[in-house]
Amino acid sequence: MALGKPAADTPRYEMTVLSLRLAGRVNGVSARHREESRRIWRWVWGNKPADEIPIGYVTNGVHLGTWMARPIRELLAESLWVTNLRKRS
Repeated sequence: MALGKPAADTPRYEMTVLSLRLAGRVNGVSARHREESRRIWRWVWGNKPADEIPIGYVTNGVHLGTWMARPIRELLAESLWVTNLRKRS
């Protein structure tokens, strides 16, 4: 139970704190999110300097051919000579 408590003398139990302490890795969804998460949650790691907080980041990519609406894909294919966008419906 102590792993989910923000402090030993606190009766509160927080699932986020438990998750941060038990996770093999903690990532934000961008470099900026990593920096903010390190700032917000640094107390979980004893207020270490931000660059020592083990929170990383993974920037998600987008596959444009399947993410964009068909009219936009067709417009790009015609006006910018972008290939392989029309093949996906």
